[in-house]
Amino acid sequence: MNFFISGLTPLTFLCASEIVKPGDTVNLVDFKNTWSNEDYNSDRDNLKFWEDLIADFYNIRIKRQATIRWYCPPKQIRTSKPKYLDKLDLHIDNYSYVSDNLFDLISAQGINRKLISIPEGASCFSNVNLGQKRFIKSGLSKIYRLILRKNIEKSHSYLLTDADGQIKKKLENQKNISFYDHQKLRKGITNLSKFLFDKFPELEEFSNCKFVHPLMDQHSRNELYEYLEKVSKKIESENIFIKPRSRDASDYSDIESRYNNFKILPKRYRPLPAEIFLNDKDQKYIGYYSTLMLFFQKDKRILIEPLSNNVKDLHLSSYKNLINFLVI
Repeated sequence: MNFFISGLTPLTFLCASEIVKPGDTVNLVDFKNTWSNEDYNSDRDNLKFWEDLIADFYNIRIKRQATIRWYCPPKQIRTSKPKYLDKLDLHIDNYSYVSDNLFDLISAQGINRKLISIPEGASCFSNVNLGQKRFIKSGLSKIYRLILRKNIEKSHSYLLTDADGQIKKKLENQKNISFYDHQKLRKGITNLSKFLFDKFPELEEFSNCKFVHPLMDQHSRNELYEYLEKVSKKIESENIFIKPRSRDASDYSDIESRYNNFKILPKRYRPLPAEIFLNDKDQKYIGYYSTLMLFFQKDKRILIEPLSNNVKDLHLSSYKNLINFLVI
């Protein structure tokens, strides 16, 4: 089997779920964003360090492929689709396993293949439809592929599911769909957590927090203050682990100085998946729709809507259909 992945989270999930086996090789595709500023530009050498360390833990071989330059501003300021500045030079066979975040790139290069999609995160539900709607969209997508010469076909899709199994129950009868085993995935991540906490003891304090929150950096700083004030009132004096996105290089020391119970992950560790910091205690999720919320049971999730409709729409577009598959 051939595996093509971009990103540390899909790599971690793939290994932890045991879809990829010890000794297998995973091809990694790196993206270099030519749009950047000091608050939105991840350290690619740091990312590679974590990729190598996690691959070694799972006994997976990494083969680094092309670094693709692209122009991709954040969604909240983007006025057009991302532009790929380099041609992809990969040998991708039919029925290769490819992470969702590579499909647009492969399609833009005109590669004609039947591929198996593996999840980048909860965005994997964006193209899943139920009943007649699924049939209609499937037919239309074939027409669009012919018109646009985008001949990528998902012959099979692996999806994540949630801690309660709601998503799997709703979709398990759909054709050409399989699921990462949630218990196996969680166990594989927990084993990785123990390894990382032994190697980097300073990480364990983030795992001991009562609440977990994925930071929504699409808010303006003033909106973020207002949003986090709502979070603070919900959690009272309990400690909360706050995980910025992997490429978020912003300085949040001003927020930590406001709330001494807010534990914001330092820049060095931000490429790590937030799921590494979960524990088996009475931990709760607070935030909006995200991949991380899938790892909490229904009664452990507290949803707070973004303050602006723009940020809300961005999240709902990224996690399309998740709102339909989860009972909150």
